[in-house]
Amino acid sequence: MRDRPDWLPPSLIFKGDWEAFLNQVYSVFERELKLYPKPVYRGYVVFHDNRLIDSDKEEGFWHLISRQNRLRRERLPEIARAERITWVRAVIDNVGREEVVEFDYLEARGTVRTYLWLRSYDYVVILEKKKKVAFLVTAYNVDNDWEREKLNKKYRKRL
Repeated sequence: MRDRPDWLPPSLIFKGDWEAFLNQVYSVFERELKLYPKPVYRGYVVFHDNRLIDSDKEEGFWHLISRQNRLRRERLPEIARAERITWVRAVIDNVGREEVVEFDYLEARGTVRTYLWLRSYDYVVILEKKKKVAFLVTAYNVDNDWEREKLNKKYRKRL
């Protein structure tokens, strides 16, 4: 990985205390994604899933710090993903920079999603544009070869 660009903030660091870390991560989420001013992607105000399901924290928050475990049918927190919560807004705010590979892709279920991919830094933010807003679907670390290849295939088939 190359040196991190100046506009990309440092990641958080998990120091072993999950509750303290979760509070720190949620604080970043509130400040950068939940409260105003919200991020704006190419004129679309970015919103997240604000439903509260089995938690006092929004579904949109959990989608940024956890991964779906299909066997257990639940979302499980990922430390590395949560540590990079500081990157979500920075990526959205810096669309157009050479480090951000931006493309639209028609998903199998018929929706078009926008990928903001920091290819050299193994991180992606996914948005879905609606009529007047963009919905923050998720963001995650690209932490294995098959996921990189999946993103490369989507990029090759982009709209």
